[in-house]
Amino acid sequence: MSEERKSSPHSEALHEAAPELRRFARALVGPVATRTADALVQTATARIATSDRLPGDPLERAFGEVVRLNRRRVRERGRAPEAQEGGADPDRRDASIAAQMSTMPLDERETLLVIALSGFGYEAAGRILDLPMSSVVSRLMRARVRLEGAQTGVAPRSGHLRVVK
Repeated sequence: MSEERKSSPHSEALHEAAPELRRFARALVGPVATRTADALVQTATARIATSDRLPGDPLERAFGEVVRLNRRRVRERGRAPEAQEGGADPDRRDASIAAQMSTMPLDERETLLVIALSGFGYEAAGRILDLPMSSVVSRLMRARVRLEGAQTGVAPRSGHLRVVK
């Protein structure tokens, strides 16, 4: 039976996507919690591999499972570990994008990572994050504005609407 499971298309797709899942999970939980990220990926892939009869893309389901497991982990701790450890100072000039992202709210970080790092479209991101597409777009826009505002020498963008007399 284990040979059948190894040869299933879902298991093969998950095995090939393991580096992407690890990269996503490590960016999601922060650079300090590498073991936690790897444990999230391992648990998520095991759950998806055992439920390979369910419809849908196994890769999307695996990313979604990583997100759900991380949300549960954060909820059990009360708040994100990066925020407890102080995170990065967004006012520092040499702050990296990863450090800026670690101070970002979890919902914005999830959305930004699913779309920008993992390369999913808005509809797929909505399925992964279990959100309507309008929420995905608004969270992504807030995350991008937050990153732009944290860069040195970049003025925050004003709205696209203007008052015309």
